[in-house]
Amino acid sequence: MRCPSPSCHLGPHCWLDPHGKYHYQSRIHHLQRLIAYAEGGGILECQDDVPNTVREELFLEEQQNLESLQSKSNKMVAPGNCPPININFMEGQHHVRSPAANSIAASATLLLTTSFY
Repeated sequence: MRCPSPSCHLGPHCWLDPHGKYHYQSRIHHLQRLIAYAEGGGILECQDDVPNTVREELFLEEQQNLESLQSKSNKMVAPGNCPPININFMEGQHHVRSPAANSIAASATLLLTTSFY
């Protein structure tokens, strides 16, 4: 049950879903079930011969992995995990600039007025 795709990143063994063309990683317990299936008389000549019980197990494990990843990402962005953001507005001081800001603004104005003439 080696993966037929050279670009697969799941390892040497995976099952390729013939309908969705999605790769499901075959772990040791999956391969052991396939060996038992073949030793019991089952035919495993290609990816399509994987029994439905193993396919369902692969589907279920993949769904559980996705749910686990979603749960972890939801916990990372949960409201309780972020520190509060405080924004302070100081009324009456919005027109006050530092001397450096006044100098930059004056230089920009001078540059604009002289570059057009």
